[in-house]
Amino acid sequence: MSRLAEFAVWWVVVTVIWLMTLTTASVAELVLAVVASIPAAVAATAGRRVLVVSGRPSRNWLRWLAQLPPTILAETARLPLTVRSPQHTRKVVLPRGASRLDRAVAAWTMSATPGSVVLDDRHGELVVHAANARTSRLERSVRS
Repeated sequence: MSRLAEFAVWWVVVTVIWLMTLTTASVAELVLAVVASIPAAVAATAGRRVLVVSGRPSRNWLRWLAQLPPTILAETARLPLTVRSPQHTRKVVLPRGASRLDRAVAAWTMSATPGSVVLDDRHGELVVHAANARTSRLERSVRS
């Protein structure tokens, strides 16, 4: 994909995400969304090129993404109970042969939940900081 085409895709994606957050759409908000999405699209295009992450989508992604909403709900409900509990750091070993792109998507997916954040990727072994000792369905899905 050419840089211009990639920029256009990012620009549309960022603009759509912005518009999805609006409760009411005025002309000023639409103009702001279109204009403010330009630097975000430039940054996304440049960032992806710096990371040199490429590859094809994996079937695992669908499984991981399917686990994301229930995990977010469950971890959000548990957050008040974990405020004073000890935090945990653990390693999540990805399936053998996971590509760099698979690892990036797994790290993003796990970090999108309120109960965990990926601190590091050590060649297929994600270092996860978790709010509690329980492993989520998402984490178990990423491991398999």
